[in-house]
Amino acid sequence: MRVIIKLASALLSISLLLFASIASADISLDKIVIHFDSTSPPVNNIAVTNNSDAVIKVEAKVIETLNPGQDSESEIKTRELSVAPKIFELQPHETRLTRVILRKKISDQEKMYRIRFFPDKPTRTTEQESGGMSVKIGVVVGMGVLILANPETPKPNLNFVRKDGKITFSNTGNITAQLQREPFCNKDRSACTPLIGKRIYPGSNWTMDVPNALKGKAFSQTILINNAFRTLNYPP
Repeated sequence: MRVIIKLASALLSISLLLFASIASADISLDKIVIHFDSTSPPVNNIAVTNNSDAVIKVEAKVIETLNPGQDSESEIKTRELSVAPKIFELQPHETRLTRVILRKKISDQEKMYRIRFFPDKPTRTTEQESGGMSVKIGVVVGMGVLILANPETPKPNLNFVRKDGKITFSNTGNITAQLQREPFCNKDRSACTPLIGKRIYPGSNWTMDVPNALKGKAFSQTILINNAFRTLNYPP
């Protein structure tokens, strides 16, 4: 956050950095998730597009997420994943490829990284009056990509318990399990109920409420784990 106070006009100017994945941002990306597994090349590309009518300077920042989905979740800088170029200019409506390289083999447990792209100019500016002062707020909206790197030997193991109108999941494997956001329908599809999507990371737990329409009933949900779709069958 940068704060500048101009005494002559009592103008307070604030520049804020936000991270979002919205189409109205000045920059957009061609993908939001990248998976690296033990059989794929450790290289991928991200196309970055300038949606504005002005020249934009973009900076890419790489971080690793430790203990994702847990109370102890945190972020650190890392050299295990790199992006090039890290700083570049985009002409109005220009698209440029950036190269993502996984520089370290993942041995025992999946790792999560994020790349965040930030423009150098505010996406939008608002001005408000507060206590006799004019407050100008510039909001810089960044776009991000989630990177999941599988270990050499994936060991999927998602467990669940259904009790008292809830389903509690526990991921004791070493890769992420992703519950798919989808409708569950009866056989003739005359009645459908939406099911929540959720990534359950290794070592984490998550509890969801059973939809009212499915309480006391058996139902199923699709799950994506180790690049394969499977079906979870929930008992009544």
